[in-house]
Amino acid sequence: MLEINKSRLCHPENDTRGRREPITYLAIHYVGALGNARENAQYYGSRGGIGASAHYFVDHGPGAAIYQSVPEGHTAWHCGRSDGKYKHPKCRNANSIGIEMCCRKDKSGTWYFDP
Repeated sequence: MLEINKSRLCHPENDTRGRREPITYLAIHYVGALGNARENAQYYGSRGGIGASAHYFVDHGPGAAIYQSVPEGHTAWHCGRSDGKYKHPKCRNANSIGIEMCCRKDKSGTWYFDP
């Protein structure tokens, strides 16, 4: 069983306290930066004004760690774009849980995460 580490919560300037809508979607992304789950959660927890966050960061491969950054009762800022447009017609920060997969970069510069 995987344990969820809650020791590195997000800085309060990087999410919205509470929810306006019930959770309907899971938004799974890759981080787009090198580092493990602890390092990513620590980054979002130690700096205000980033303008982004996620509920969970998931490590690479076997023995993967999971860090909760934003409690599920709060709204993380993980989907949508800075221009206000969305790829999905209904999934929004207010109605989803954001899961960021820690990733790697191959020799060609393409990001990927472990299965």
